[in-house]
Amino acid sequence: MKVNNAIQGVRQLFLDTAPIIYYVENHPNYYQLTEAIFDGIDEGLLLGVTSPITLSECLVHPYKLGLIALAQDFIDLIVYGENINFLLIDEDIGKLAAQIKSKV
Repeated sequence: MKVNNAIQGVRQLFLDTAPIIYYVENHPNYYQLTEAIFDGIDEGLLLGVTSPITLSECLVHPYKLGLIALAQDFIDLIVYGENINFLLIDEDIGKLAAQIKSKV
């Protein structure tokens, strides 16, 4: 199934760590798979949702290697990206996430 077909009709999508890394770092094997999603976000067809957990996971490698510009690229996209909602989480959201995940 192609990504465009999979996200057809989707209006809001949580962006997990791996796809963000593939997109920002222009990964040779996976960038094209993520491009359709981020094109949809850029065009306002999709609302991306991220969290502080995703941010922290994306920043570990750049910080470890002292790649401050790369770290800033992640911050700019995850926290300040257009059509991206940086959702702060609390105890209630954590519980709800666990309940949803337990049903999958």
